[in-house]
Amino acid sequence: MEIQTDESLSGLFEPIETEGAFIIDHFLRSFLIGRDPLTNELLLDQMLHMHRHGSSGLFVTGVSAIDCALWDLKGKYFHQSSYITKNGSLKLPTPPGLSIVLDEGKIESRQKVLF
Repeated sequence: MEIQTDESLSGLFEPIETEGAFIIDHFLRSFLIGRDPLTNELLLDQMLHMHRHGSSGLFVTGVSAIDCALWDLKGKYFHQSSYITKNGSLKLPTPPGLSIVLDEGKIESRQKVLF
């Protein structure tokens, strides 16, 4: 799965299973459109509160895939590894105009996805 911003920056996560792809396509896609991908910790918290099962069950498989791809994207943006970024060593402001764009096509298991 690939998340791509309107600034042509992308983050990757793979492989994605059918269940996770379904969650992303039916629950998370519309939520993510237009959001700031560099606020991934906030987005994770909001995604986990979107569903009654929160941080458990199949819903979290989709949330996890998005979270990992956003960390990858953030690491690429700051030219740092995801580990360094996730470790909290970078707290830089978000540039204006960077947001998530989602393709209208359906997400399929193990397929490259444009966000």
